[in-house]
Amino acid sequence: MKKTLLLLTAFLTIGLVNAQGSVSGSEGETFTDGNYTFRITSVANDEAELAGSTDSALVVPGTAVDAYDAVSYTITAIGSAAFKNNTAITSVILPPSVKELKLDAFINATSLTSINLENVQIFNKNCLRLTGLITLSDLSSTVVIGDNGLGRVNITDIELDLPALETLERYGFVKANGAQNDLQVIRFGPSLQTIGANPIIHGLGALVSLEFASPTPVTITDSANFVSGGMAIENITLYVPTGAKQDYIDAGWVGFADIVEGSAPAALSVKTVDAKALGFAVYPNPTAGKVFIKNAQALNTEVSVYDLNGRSLLNKNVNTNLSEINISNLSAGIYLFKVKTDEGQFVQRIVKQ
Repeated sequence: MKKTLLLLTAFLTIGLVNAQGSVSGSEGETFTDGNYTFRITSVANDEAELAGSTDSALVVPGTAVDAYDAVSYTITAIGSAAFKNNTAITSVILPPSVKELKLDAFINATSLTSINLENVQIFNKNCLRLTGLITLSDLSSTVVIGDNGLGRVNITDIELDLPALETLERYGFVKANGAQNDLQVIRFGPSLQTIGANPIIHGLGALVSLEFASPTPVTITDSANFVSGGMAIENITLYVPTGAKQDYIDAGWVGFADIVEGSAPAALSVKTVDAKALGFAVYPNPTAGKVFIKNAQALNTEVSVYDLNGRSLLNKNVNTNLSEINISNLSAGIYLFKVKTDEGQFVQRIVKQ
């Protein structure tokens, strides 16, 4: 009789808990729904994270049901190391509910070339490191970029806007090994409050502009090492709000090519093409004034010269095997030569001595 009462009590308790929908398993436990494995992260809020999948093209559901107790969980994150070293994954579609990519979530997923990130708020350490060719484009919801959060990501964008970013940690942006990154402009919104230890940006040699929307700058102690990997801050122009230039200087933002009050100009549109593959060579670099453009195929070519603020200084059409561009009248500094043909285009930096 006592055993019967105990069993009856246990069944009634389980039934009550399931009816209320407030408790269903323990945090850290995993369950499967279709080809996906999930891990419970919050019992109180019925939340879970994606822990793995056998699919190569992931379409992550916004909710998943634990068949054991029929509780539906909202999927809010991609779990730590969920797809670490998974070279089978080619694409990921995330639901609006996923707000976080956790530690090493997709590290070394070298075949991953497509993932939507417009709703992700937190990029934890190494979450996309060493993935394939990814267009970041929409980072409008990004609040935190952790240590190497976008490190070694093969970025294809030429501009990045981060209007909601609050925290940017060490090596937030790092060029992927062997990648041809064309990122020229990064714009930070007014919410940026924390910048971690240097360096922050590594190996993105095409970067010419950083724009900060906040009139109150984050203090840094070593601006010279804000960039690394062959980069130098004297090649980058800083854009700040009207009236904030001196405040940025006082906060340690010194040594840049210039600090300009206003908005950064749009990046030069570039289709990544190898100059040698097109039969081009641009030399000498550095130059005292004359720059020669070798055009092995004598293609119809438009050559445009810009300063680091995006201002057009010279434009010339050529169609011979060897052409001369004379920039003797320009001040010493760095200039961008945009060489455009019907077969493609490329941008090369030239140092004028």
